[in-house]
Amino acid sequence: NYDLKEESAPFKPIQQHMNVLTNFTAFRDDCPLLCHTSGWIISRSGIAPKANGDNPGETLDITIWMVPPAIAPYGITVDHNGREWLSSMIGSSAVRFDPETEAEAVLIGPEAEVETYHLGYSASNHEAIFDGRRLSDDSYVTGRVDLTNNQVVINDQVTVRWEDFVAFD
Repeated sequence: NYDLKEESAPFKPIQQHMNVLTNFTAFRDDCPLLCHTSGWIISRSGIAPKANGDNPGETLDITIWMVPPAIAPYGITVDHNGREWLSSMIGSSAVRFDPETEAEAVLIGPEAEVETYHLGYSASNHEAIFDGRRLSDDSYVTGRVDLTNNQVVINDQVTVRWEDFVAFD
């Protein structure tokens, strides 16, 4: 029972299932600073990781969904139906989870050779949109996943980078 800030409004449908942890100071002791990793692991478990993939202790949160091992969550978004959309920096780079049915769907698999930075959902077009990095040539790309046939279309003719986009309609 807590107030959500305006930028957290998309979480309203699942608010009763989540806790918001904020304003932490993370002490790493003698462990390395791991980009996009150290802070959230310390704030949820109280123990600093020694390497990427290291989760050294039980976390404070309740597990709703065990993220597949091939996913390194980079960003999470929740759509109007309460489904969770994860972008990832390794392996399968985009996954959707429906907590109501407990169904998991890989949207962008390792064969696409893309790591995703941001992921959004367009209900009117029934597609996921994303931006990220193509691994083969280290170039910035945008793209979409047609959710009717799971076809991934990558656009490498990008002149402007997306920053913190939200794409739900």
